[in-house]
Amino acid sequence: MAQQLLKVLILGLLLSAAYAANAHAVTFEVNVATDIEDIQIGDTPNACDVSSVPGSQCTLRAALQESNATSGNDRVTFDIPGDQVHSIALASALPLLHGRVLINGFSQPGASPNTRPVGKPLDTDLRIELDGGNLGAVNGFDVAAGGAGSTIRGLSIVNFGLTGVSAGTGAVRVEGNFLGTTPAGQQAGNEGGFQSFVESSEVSVIGGPDPGDSNLISGNAAEGIRASQGVRVTGNRITLNGGGNGGAGCRCGAITIYSHRAPDRVVGNAIQDNVYAGVMTHAGNQPPHHLISRNIMSGNELVTRVGIDLGGNGVTPNDIDESDFIQNFPALSSAKRHGKKTNVSGLLRSSPKEKYRVEFFQADGETRQGRRFVGSEVVRTNSAGRASFDVSLGRPQRGKYLTATATRISGGPDNTSEFSKPKEVK
Repeated sequence: MAQQLLKVLILGLLLSAAYAANAHAVTFEVNVATDIEDIQIGDTPNACDVSSVPGSQCTLRAALQESNATSGNDRVTFDIPGDQVHSIALASALPLLHGRVLINGFSQPGASPNTRPVGKPLDTDLRIELDGGNLGAVNGFDVAAGGAGSTIRGLSIVNFGLTGVSAGTGAVRVEGNFLGTTPAGQQAGNEGGFQSFVESSEVSVIGGPDPGDSNLISGNAAEGIRASQGVRVTGNRITLNGGGNGGAGCRCGAITIYSHRAPDRVVGNAIQDNVYAGVMTHAGNQPPHHLISRNIMSGNELVTRVGIDLGGNGVTPNDIDESDFIQNFPALSSAKRHGKKTNVSGLLRSSPKEKYRVEFFQADGETRQGRRFVGSEVVRTNSAGRASFDVSLGRPQRGKYLTATATRISGGPDNTSEFSKPKEVK
């Protein structure tokens, strides 16, 4: 009996704490597609209203102003009358997000998240568009330190002179959005899709494992994603970035990573037809923390034709002692088709007595890009830093090309190589 009473007491305390933590959380429902300020910020009970006319007339700007006036953990939902796409043309930059908030465009009637896996066309239905075409060099959403942990979901964000979503000193979640593309799929790019510009150990999440989390990041002038803090990029479609003024002035990967303090994960995305490399990293003289795994990469980088560019200078040759902090790629020596299997052999030279996962891909023609993941093998280097492999794969067919990456999985943070030189299947 005493133990039961203790459990009840503990449960009550936990529920009271949870209630207290969320007691001030407020839901603000946007029902007007104009861009007008709230008439009285912080009024009780934090009413979102842009007019003295009876009833609530709540714009996105007013909702964010009111959310900033609360203690955080708020929600911004949408219920704008009309079944069409509602475009919110901004007259000035939106307020910085100073408190944690969930901005959910999928709450608009008629909107729905994607249901299809990576590699298939998206079936996302967006009904809210945020248009920065009337502005100069500003971001769409700008997340300040207090806004760490915010989520931006289910919106089309286009025509901003800087970045669609910018995370300053705090990590955010970006899910189910079109960054650079209208709800109808037309290119209306920003300068960049997403950026984090202050290096920190926090991790922003772009996309996610659920199909509904997939972002379309397309048509942006520079990078689709530019990260100086840790990022977890999963399940997105990232295409046609780097072709505008920003792309002409810099070597901007579709995903460009500058961080090294936090682990970066680029896993299971479709990264295709970008002007520069699919993933480009700049870790400087620091050990990188980059896992780049099981992505679809094709048609990227118009000049060097590489999918992964570690250092931003094209193919980085393998070295003997890994002193450049760039993981060596495998060397494929043979790829032969026997019946229904393709046997591939090769050699990885890297740090001694470490484990590595070698991932194999059907190459994008003769380029160092993997358009289809076909299998993997874990190998361990000997005391001389050598690990040979001989693997049987279901694909590709004779006449196609194989390429591979190597990722260190022991002795430190994950560290993925560039793609190997392709090998034709005989």
